[in-house]
Amino acid sequence: MDRPSPDHSTFSRFRKRFSKDAMVKINSELLWQFNQQGLSINEGIAVDARLVRSASKPISKDKVKELKQASKTPEGKLDKTGQSKKFTRDIESDWTIKNEKPH
Repeated sequence: MDRPSPDHSTFSRFRKRFSKDAMVKINSELLWQFNQQGLSINEGIAVDARLVRSASKPISKDKVKELKQASKTPEGKLDKTGQSKKFTRDIESDWTIKNEKPH
């Protein structure tokens, strides 16, 4: 537990060498060892934190609040023609500036 962990490519190459059943056993053993050290993982979320060039401009917090409320209604799930929206703004995402461009 006091040594640094391997980088992501080491884990990827390692996973490819084993069957799914073997990886389940390995993960179970790791979770057991974590538990023995007083650590637990009850749930998790995968987050893609890459910066991507923005296709639109930042919007105000008030507009975000309005969009969140609208998305909870049946009408908020439809586009201007009354069809189901195929693309919606990710209202959980945030904005930053990199090299003077919004991301």
